[in-house]
Amino acid sequence: MAHPISFIKGLYLGAGAIYLLDPQRGRRRRSLLRDQCVHYCHKASRATDVVRRDVGNRMYGAVAEFRGALRRDEPSSETLVARVRAEIGRHVAHASSISVEAVDGRVTLFGSAPAHQAQDLIAAVHRIRGVKQVHSALRLQDQTADNMSSPSESFAHRRRSPHRGSGEYWSPALRAVAGAAGLGLMANCLARRTPAAIMLGTLGFGLATRAATNLELQRLFGASRSRRGIDFQTGIVIEAPIQRVFDLLSTPENYSRLTDVITSVQNLGEGRYHKSVRVPGGSEVLLAERIIARRSNEMVAWRSESESFLPYAGAAWFKRIDDNRTDVQICMSYNPPGGMLSHAAATLLQMNPKALIDDLLMRAKQYAESGPQPRDAAQRAAPSMAGGPEVNAPGESPKPSEILPRIERASSPAQAGEPVIHNL
Repeated sequence: MAHPISFIKGLYLGAGAIYLLDPQRGRRRRSLLRDQCVHYCHKASRATDVVRRDVGNRMYGAVAEFRGALRRDEPSSETLVARVRAEIGRHVAHASSISVEAVDGRVTLFGSAPAHQAQDLIAAVHRIRGVKQVHSALRLQDQTADNMSSPSESFAHRRRSPHRGSGEYWSPALRAVAGAAGLGLMANCLARRTPAAIMLGTLGFGLATRAATNLELQRLFGASRSRRGIDFQTGIVIEAPIQRVFDLLSTPENYSRLTDVITSVQNLGEGRYHKSVRVPGGSEVLLAERIIARRSNEMVAWRSESESFLPYAGAAWFKRIDDNRTDVQICMSYNPPGGMLSHAAATLLQMNPKALIDDLLMRAKQYAESGPQPRDAAQRAAPSMAGGPEVNAPGESPKPSEILPRIERASSPAQAGEPVIHNL
């Protein structure tokens, strides 16, 4: 067994040396590898600081709760309001939309909150020490893409857990402990290689992966059938008026006119589209989606349908910076077969949705700022710049589309500059 393992090790070392010492591209590859090492060292340093602060805060909180449990005095109204506000932040995405009043242990909640979070919030407020009664005057809202005001709100409401310690997102301290335990079990497996050690090593691999990705197991391995799997957020600043940018990016038919990965887009009416996407190997897959919300020059949201190859959902927000600059932010979640493993393989091939959307945004920026259509676009027809209908009520008829003339070239070096991509 030692000889095949030594051969495989030598094979990998030789391939790595050839890759890094290539006369033409080796210098660039070594520079990229060095930059990646520095990047991950910085991330490790920040993660260590986060874990340290999280452990310190939890210890301080545990001591404070123990001391409070020994006291029999009634908290003041100001103290009770502060405790309730702290609890609101754990259960509601927009805590500032809720106001609190407290009198003699009776708490009243005002404002608005998502319907699916209000019951958990009220139950949590009941459990706060010093609260005798809770009265809710909240206006309940449906938390849909159409009434979210920003990308941060879209992601924030997903990360709220109904109960502390039982959420799908682990705290930094718990992730550190689970990761250390997983690595220890994996090291024990490599050292002993007994059946029991292999089983424990497999468990350790699952723990370490869960701690590293902070995804629940169903999402980690793609076992869930929901659209929620891998979350990402990206954005770009385009040197063009917001109306032009919105019309360009909110019209799905333009995608095949900007990139060669999306080979065709079929408009089925009523906000439904079929996209043919080329994957490695030359084959194509079908992505079927429906636009579920659209507000002119502000946002557009979409989600996949049952016949789609991948379940996914996303939204794009458009913000006017000035008369000739527009900030575009995109939040998206998709659930690939195989979960994180498939996502990692697609990332190596630069075929994961985030890489494709980044490439599409850069091409849209180039077209909106300088005018020429990308030469390798799947379809040679000029992208349409006409906006679609407002998707606010079912059955609303679309407005007739019109093709605007080709955009003029940039009039200043700033307009023809490199794209600015924000990976949040």
